[in-house]
Amino acid sequence: MLMLNLICHIRNEALLLPPWIRHHAPLVDTATIIDYASTDDSLDIVRTMAPHWRIVRSQNVDFDANDVDFEVMQIESHLSGWKLALNVTDWRSGQPVSKPPFGKDRRLAHPRALGPSKFLKEEFWGTCPDPLR
Repeated sequence: MLMLNLICHIRNEALLLPPWIRHHAPLVDTATIIDYASTDDSLDIVRTMAPHWRIVRSQNVDFDANDVDFEVMQIESHLSGWKLALNVTDWRSGQPVSKPPFGKDRRLAHPRALGPSKFLKEEFWGTCPDPLR
């Protein structure tokens, strides 16, 4: 089974991190937290609640979309398996995916194209409502 690697950017997210970590820690195999010079308790919260998660200081002084994307791509290049990039305001829902459905060209097929199978609803989306209805 492929590993699921979480990558997240943070800066002063102490208020949002505890429920976010409680929710995501059981769903991922590894996590890399990219810190943008937090001055609150964010890093202590990550170290306490998820001591096995890796924390790296961002190489970027200022936010620039291209630089941020490049930094994430550098981190991803050292990870095997699935990569999931979230912000602390993003929440992954549903159950872990054991066999993601693929289209003919080996890209992840659009859920609508796969039809309303029991496999799709329970394993791929879990209890997440269909956003296309």
